[in-house]
Amino acid sequence: MARPAVLLIDDNPLWLKLENRLLFDCDYEMRFAITCAEGLRLAAARRPDCVVLDYHLRDGSAKRLCSGIRALPGAGKVPIVILTSDPTVETEAYEDCRADMFLLKTDAVDGLPALIERLLASRVS
Repeated sequence: MARPAVLLIDDNPLWLKLENRLLFDCDYEMRFAITCAEGLRLAAARRPDCVVLDYHLRDGSAKRLCSGIRALPGAGKVPIVILTSDPTVETEAYEDCRADMFLLKTDAVDGLPALIERLLASRVS
């Protein structure tokens, strides 16, 4: 059985490294993008099982990126987690981006691995 693929999209390379480290012991195929365009291209080409993305990206909005991912054939149900340091965008993350979960970066160390595991488990059950 193939390992679940997790796509991490963040324009801050230090955060991508931290996220990779947090998920290192999980049995995921990790994919990384630092722009909206690259993230959408990877999502279209490689169909992730879960997407974790920063809300504020330099080359576009999380809303546009989430809409693009949701519009991909077969990707409408892929869980999307908005991971950000901006607590003021939680409502927009759910309403505008249709994110499945919202997580502050300050909570990522303790919460990201378990959150992804729950989202992936709910897709199979």
